[in-house]
Amino acid sequence: MIGALPFVIAPVLILLCLAGVACGEERDTRVRGDVLSVYVSVPRHGVSANGGRAVLAGARRALADARGRVRGRRVRVVAVSSTKATEAVWDPGAVEAAAERAAKDPSAIAYIGELDSGASAVSLPVTNAARLLQISPADGLTSLTRSPPGRTRAGPERLRPEGVRSFLRLAPADVQVARTLVRRLRARRARRVAIVHTGGVGERELATLLARSAEGRDIESLVVEARRDEPGEANGVVRDVAAYSPDAVVLAGVPGPGTAAVLQALATRVPRAEVLCTGTMLRPGGGEPNPRCGLTLASPWSVRDHSGEAMRLVLEAIARGGPDRNAVTAAALAPRERRSPLGRYAVRRNGDVAGLGLAFRAAAKQPGERTRAKKAP
Repeated sequence: MIGALPFVIAPVLILLCLAGVACGEERDTRVRGDVLSVYVSVPRHGVSANGGRAVLAGARRALADARGRVRGRRVRVVAVSSTKATEAVWDPGAVEAAAERAAKDPSAIAYIGELDSGASAVSLPVTNAARLLQISPADGLTSLTRSPPGRTRAGPERLRPEGVRSFLRLAPADVQVARTLVRRLRARRARRVAIVHTGGVGERELATLLARSAEGRDIESLVVEARRDEPGEANGVVRDVAAYSPDAVVLAGVPGPGTAAVLQALATRVPRAEVLCTGTMLRPGGGEPNPRCGLTLASPWSVRDHSGEAMRLVLEAIARGGPDRNAVTAAALAPRERRSPLGRYAVRRNGDVAGLGLAFRAAAKQPGERTRAKKAP
């Protein structure tokens, strides 16, 4: 059980205000009542639904380990959906509605989400306006915490209507993913790479970062969009890729109905090219890589592990800051080294973490064969 810790929050808030974390217009952000609500936004439908269930399970397990109470108050999980029943992937309207529900709840103390890349760019302005701490277990969209290379106007400031930082993520930024993939391409002496993305906000940004990083390492690249909800486009997409004669193909994005067809066509049309996939291409729930991906770059930990750590961070922030939204945010974002079930990592001032790392997972050679993760270079 997490009990009250001796913690003088006022001086810390002053220091963090100077660092751009907890300052801004003064308002009463204290949560009253005996119950504190932690909202958990997950995809309940479509290709990421199993991953959503894993996120909820991890958060609930961590809360149960703390016996559901902090500083004498009961803490509850409120699950909200980032998808619509008719959609295969996350929906901006559903994400915004989930965040608005949390923002309007006077018992809300924090928000865990989003799972899918790019979705946090929709919910963060809403939670930030409500002074709610937001922790994403897996969203790697670079511009959530820093300006992407070459795009100074696309930085996180645009997502902060309150002008303060309130976001933390437990996943490497896509700029790190891009650099790791390029190191792999160079190690394999690839000179031409086809980058296929599935059309979402996060996927486009990752593809752009990867192409820019590859160019800086003298690797030519072709960027192609394969819309995840259009299986009929697979042949045309792969025809363009095959005409480019790549040494390697990188597939980036949340899978959809059209993704399996693209992977199958790649195996037929460019059999000699190594196919690398990003972590979003893991089978639902963070399990085995798609067998048509030669290697998949992902966290060594499952999304359930990441969401459990997100809940532990929330609970410790409540223990340190009390039932106050500003104080909880300040406590969670304070730069520090941390030991956790995920290993040692460091919370950075911009809301990124360092030390969790990435690993390449090889697809199973035979049905049912267990795969092993290789630490990324």
